[in-house]
Amino acid sequence: MTSYGGALEKLLAVALNESEGSRKASVLLKLSEIALENVDSLSVQHGGSHLLRRLGSAISGVEKCAHNGATPIFSAKNENEPKRFEANFLNQAEFISIYNNLAGRVLNWKSIREFANREPFSLLVQDFIAFDSSFNCTFVNGLLPSILEEKKKTVYSMLTNKQASRVWDQYIRFSSIENVLKLYENCFRGSVARLISDQYANYPLQQMIRKVDDSVLAKELYEEVLQCFDEIWKARLYGVVHSLCIFVREKPQLETILVEVR
Repeated sequence: MTSYGGALEKLLAVALNESEGSRKASVLLKLSEIALENVDSLSVQHGGSHLLRRLGSAISGVEKCAHNGATPIFSAKNENEPKRFEANFLNQAEFISIYNNLAGRVLNWKSIREFANREPFSLLVQDFIAFDSSFNCTFVNGLLPSILEEKKKTVYSMLTNKQASRVWDQYIRFSSIENVLKLYENCFRGSVARLISDQYANYPLQQMIRKVDDSVLAKELYEEVLQCFDEIWKARLYGVVHSLCIFVREKPQLETILVEVR
């Protein structure tokens, strides 16, 4: 299947370089249909994952992420807004249908729970979360009910895994504030202090700190993190410290608490 995925990607490259719009659309549509039929096997190996990510990028009009240190390519104006390019297929019903089927298979909690610890699938999910922003985050928002029903032990195990934590970071980045607050209330409340000092879990939790700024639960989350400030400092998790400093800016009461803890 690895060579099969590679062959399909070569065809995709040819299709994307095709100057005639109707021919490009025809080849891309056929490739998408073939990829959809084989998405389970393609998604867990590097060549197949890369093919699916390029297809998603072409259909959604959102650039495939760079994944240098798990940091996607963002526009200069807004770090949470992925870069876009000219998309020729967003308004075509056949491609919308293909996208919905692909996203439904990739942004599926059962699959994410099982395969997010594998790099090919982790990269694929991260990209499709960004692609879904072109479609009002329909599939990203649809993940929340299943996550809230998941055992906390499973969620925490994913957070402390290198590849799965990157999926969580991207999920929180593109989720609405309302959904992130529900996530905190149902999954993380009371557990942030022991998770944020983990070498991997601290990244998605930093994302959560930035996301809930000025919300009704912001102070509660902040105080949870401060409970283990000494451990954070000793572990040299300066990114967490930086996030806290940004968080308390123009909040005199919280700024005072941080200074006292330090």
